Amino acid sequence: MSGVSHSGPAFNFSEIRQLATVKKGFTHFADGDVLMAKITPSMENGKAAIACNLVNSLGCGSTELHVIRPESEILPTFVYHYIHQESFRKEATKNMTGTAGQLRVPASYIKTTEMALPPLDEQRRIVAKLEKLLAKCEASKQRLDKIPHLLKRFRQSILAAACSGHLTADWRTQHPNTEPA
Repeated sequence: MSGVSHSGPAFNFSEIRQLATVKKGFTHFADGDVLMAKITPSMENGKAAIACNLVNSLGCGSTELHVIRPESEILPTFVYHYIHQESFRKEATKNMTGTAGQLRVPASYIKTTEMALPPLDEQRRIVAKLEKLLAKCEASKQRLDKIPHLLKRFRQSILAAACSGHLTADWRTQHPNTEPA
């Protein structure tokens, strides 16, 4: 699960193991498969990825992953963006089963979910536009994340100027005969 991000489709695998050691107790997937967390809170947080550049084109991961294998006329990135959208995840949350703290999206929900599927060229255009807009969103978020630090530095410089007398130096020069309160 650690190789699956909540913020983008990149999949980061961290280990290479012998197939015999991961035959049982793991979810198996291949290059081009879309991986989606099925357990709470990972699913609600949007943990999903596209498996790619796997050694021997095969991978194994947490049993808490759903594997979606798009057919030849369906782009994995199109499926990724579809399942990553908030409305899909909210609907999936409504269909979770299990006990508190161990809720999971059942495989039957994934299998029966219908999605509008445009022709392949249109999928490519949609994905390209989405990725361009999402890159701008990420750049904006990174700039916004710097604001609290800038505000803190600004606040500190104002306090320093006030405590040193620099903040009101002009006023004191213009009003030399005014007594401090």
